[in-house]
Amino acid sequence: MVSDATNVLTLHLVNRYKNSIEKEKEESAYTLHRVLRTQKFYCEKPPQHFKLAHIVALGKSKKFLEEEIYTQISLLTGYIKKIAKNGEISVNFWLLNTTFGRAIGEIVSKIDKSIMVEIDTESQSGGEYYSGIRFLIGVAVNDQIDFVADGGIVNWRSKFLGNNKI
Repeated sequence: MVSDATNVLTLHLVNRYKNSIEKEKEESAYTLHRVLRTQKFYCEKPPQHFKLAHIVALGKSKKFLEEEIYTQISLLTGYIKKIAKNGEISVNFWLLNTTFGRAIGEIVSKIDKSIMVEIDTESQSGGEYYSGIRFLIGVAVNDQIDFVADGGIVNWRSKFLGNNKI
C-alpha cells in the first residue's frame, strides 16, 4: 500500500540519477492506481473506486520540463474527457517564477482549444510546494467544479540529494 506514489516514483528516479553515470539524463515515470474514494463527488453516480494517476519527470532543461508538463496535461485532460463527457475542462496555471513565462505560453498554445485556460502571474498559490509552474485541472458539471488533477515543477531532486545546484 502506498499513500502517495508520486514520492515513491520521485525517490526511484532520484536513486537512478544518483547511481547513473549519465548525470544529464532526463526521464519520466508514470503509474496508475485503483483507489477507494470516501469523500463526496458531485455527479449522479459517485464512483466508489477510481483510478489515480501519478506522473513524475526528472530533468533540468526548460525544454524537457515544458514538453513534460504539456504531455502530462494532455494525458490527464484526454482521460478526463472520456469519463466526464458532459463536463467542461479547465486548466489553471500559476507562474511562480518569471523565467518560465515563455514556457507557459508554449504549453498553452498546444492545449486543446476546447479546454478553458487561465494563467495567474500575480498569486503565489502553491509556491511553498511548487517552483516555476503549477497547474490545476478542473472539470465542471452542472456549475459544480471539482479539481481532479494538479502538478507542476518541484525541486525534489535537489532536496533529496542535498544539492541545490542540481
